[in-house]
Amino acid sequence: NIVILRDEQATGSGIRKALSGLVDNENIRPYAIVLVYYAGHGSTVPAPPSWEMPNNVVQMILPFDFDPKLSSNAKGTWKLPGHGILDVEFGHIIEDISLKKGGLRILVVMDSCYSGSGTRGGLTVRGGELYGYKIPEDALSFAPKGRSFFTSDRSHILLAASAPNEKAHEDENGGLFTNALLAILKKPNLEDLTYPGLMTQLKTFPFLMEKQTPRCEGFNLDRTVFTLETRRSEPAVYTIQVVDEAPTTFRLPAGQRHGITNGAQFAVHTDKRCTSEFQVAYAVAEDTQPSVTTCSFLTGASEALRLLGQGAVLYAVQTLHGHPLRLFIDQNDTHYPRWKTLIDDHVNDINIRSIQLVRPGEEADLAISSDGKKVLFEVKNLTCLQYGSPYLSCRDVRVDDPDDYLLDILRGAGNFFRHLDLPKMGALRNETFEVRCLEVCRQAILTPWLPKPDALNLCSDHKIYLVENKGASYGFEIKNKSLDSLHAVVVLFNLHNLQM
Repeated sequence: NIVILRDEQATGSGIRKALSGLVDNENIRPYAIVLVYYAGHGSTVPAPPSWEMPNNVVQMILPFDFDPKLSSNAKGTWKLPGHGILDVEFGHIIEDISLKKGGLRILVVMDSCYSGSGTRGGLTVRGGELYGYKIPEDALSFAPKGRSFFTSDRSHILLAASAPNEKAHEDENGGLFTNALLAILKKPNLEDLTYPGLMTQLKTFPFLMEKQTPRCEGFNLDRTVFTLETRRSEPAVYTIQVVDEAPTTFRLPAGQRHGITNGAQFAVHTDKRCTSEFQVAYAVAEDTQPSVTTCSFLTGASEALRLLGQGAVLYAVQTLHGHPLRLFIDQNDTHYPRWKTLIDDHVNDINIRSIQLVRPGEEADLAISSDGKKVLFEVKNLTCLQYGSPYLSCRDVRVDDPDDYLLDILRGAGNFFRHLDLPKMGALRNETFEVRCLEVCRQAILTPWLPKPDALNLCSDHKIYLVENKGASYGFEIKNKSLDSLHAVVVLFNLHNLQM
């Protein structure tokens, strides 16, 4: 499963073929770790005017067969051998791998620069600035989404040797960034090293930081380096606000838009670290509004009220979701003991602790079973059954896949149904704002999306009605009619794969 391209092997077509081959590799299963490492030359080149790129430039890596004499703005010429690989194309290929395989953990490491010129020997730079180099307008035809490689993306994590406008240096021992990275990875006890921690350690190498600024971008940066295991994120801590007219209750500065529902439980602490030795009470959410929640004490009320009366500051951290994931597992399934143990072993995870195993005949959100080889997911939630399919369309999970894959699906499903079933937020009346869903278009790949001139409003009676129109794109127009500043959040619930 390791592909190495050196020098004359690392042509433009060779790099593209190796990356695209990851999609067809049957050995790459969900939750596989994919590492893409590039060490070589890079450059910045002028972008065609219609692309509207920042500073009117685009980054490009230079394969072994790159030929600057092929500079041309003639349409159709970009597919010829000898051209570079644009950052937007590279990012599109990586995203395509992630979308088609699903559940991958992709790390991209780039040790190249995006400006400057140099050769090997002594302290040099990895790149060449190509003044006057021309790129045809249709060079982005391969990537209709037009994603920039340096746009934070959920498909991968990027470790880059330098900023987009900086040079990446090397000496007789190779790239300065790669050498510093290897020095860190050779240290013992790296099991808990996350990407922010890695970036902090890179700053301790003066020979690197004096020349360039390494970057780390992407989502899920709390994952551990290379193994990419997800560390359980710290729960949100809220400062308790006293309610004078109801001394036995208190408010939290968070509500429905933070995922809090009625019945959610909180541990009350005297210290913001919210560890067990500082806990004084338990409370439950009784009235959740979009941005505020009113709670009452379950236990420890007298001690908490005494401390609040003395002017102490108390903190609350959520310990149980008010809307659990109602999960059905057939006890006759051969994998029931394993799945039940898996849930019990992760009871300290708030999203797993908030799973309610239901009996046959009881209302459920999701059911899991197996056919001997695959794990089957059947949606039971009534809202999903009304508007979508009972089966998840893109979950290919084998019974011998890592337990983390199943746990992440259960965490995601719990989060999905919890937000799907939130009560209608009544703080804003319909006359306060207007929402329209319109078919949109744009003149070129990187130009803004605008409503089509003859676009009709597809919103009616709190629903959006779409007709089958292959290739059509849609957007929302939200008009604020009030005197207040509104923060708009649009969430699409995909009922076929439980993604938000």
